[in-house]
Amino acid sequence: MFKTSCPICNGESFSLKYRLADYWYDPQGPQYDYYECTQCKLLIQSPMLTSEELYKHYRESDRYEKVDSRGVRGIYHKIGLRKRASILRGIPPGNMLDIGFGHGEFISFMSSIGWQVAGTEINDSSIKSELP
Repeated sequence: MFKTSCPICNGESFSLKYRLADYWYDPQGPQYDYYECTQCKLLIQSPMLTSEELYKHYRESDRYEKVDSRGVRGIYHKIGLRKRASILRGIPPGNMLDIGFGHGEFISFMSSIGWQVAGTEINDSSIKSELP
């Protein structure tokens, strides 16, 4: 059972909304559960990665190399973008913060369909790259 308080509204009721793999990093790897706060609709990933896991996961420079859209990894990447966007289906465009935006493909896509987007990223090689 998922037990935490929502960091936005302090709500304590959540429902499991999605179970997704990280299609960019390891499409065959572990899946993560995404719980929705029943009060404010914030999505929270479970399990949350430790600081060490986050550092390893996001600081590896090859994570942000350009993806060959014809290759298997490129196909998984496109599937991942569509799945992430589908999470917001039915929600009218508004403000969105993408923490760990990589090269910015997702926030660029979301911007193109009317969302006001902002993002943060800890990987220096990604930050120095141009957004698509």
